[in-house]
Amino acid sequence: DAWQSFSSGKWDHSLVLSLHWLHDQPFSSKPAMLASYICTTVEQDYTRATQILKAALVGNPRHPGLTNNLAFALINLGALDEAENLLSSVRMEDSLDSSIVTLLATKGALMFRRGACDVGRNLYLDAIEKARRQGWQKYVALASLYLAQEEILAKTTHRLDATYKAVYEAKQSKDHDVLLLLM
Repeated sequence: DAWQSFSSGKWDHSLVLSLHWLHDQPFSSKPAMLASYICTTVEQDYTRATQILKAALVGNPRHPGLTNNLAFALINLGALDEAENLLSSVRMEDSLDSSIVTLLATKGALMFRRGACDVGRNLYLDAIEKARRQGWQKYVALASLYLAQEEILAKTTHRLDATYKAVYEAKQSKDHDVLLLLM
């Protein structure tokens, strides 16, 4: 039900259901992944996401997705050193499927926030290319949107081009969460 609510864009209901699911299955990473994604992407409640993820990592230490989501939340809270320590603990070879794409993008966000915009941009572009090669349009769109956001926040000369590309990629998606970020 949590996933069905998420797929239909019923964010609040999906979050409530995913938290109930997490309560019922505290050692499962799936409800924590969903709840933290809603908190970070939809609600931009990074503090709540951090609380959920720290609790979930007790039962799932070194889980690449949970670690990535926690690092992303911490970056958005300005806790760059803690985020960097977390990201350095994840071995890319342990990452499955789209986790590699999200880890690269999150490392890109960290580099932008550290002021290393060229490094951050290249990490994002690598994530976008990996997602494109796999045919994961949602991840192409998400990474493009977050790249554009970082370019805008950093006030780079690439911000306009990145924004046009992000809008184009996002319009290729039918996912409610991607379209929400586009707004």
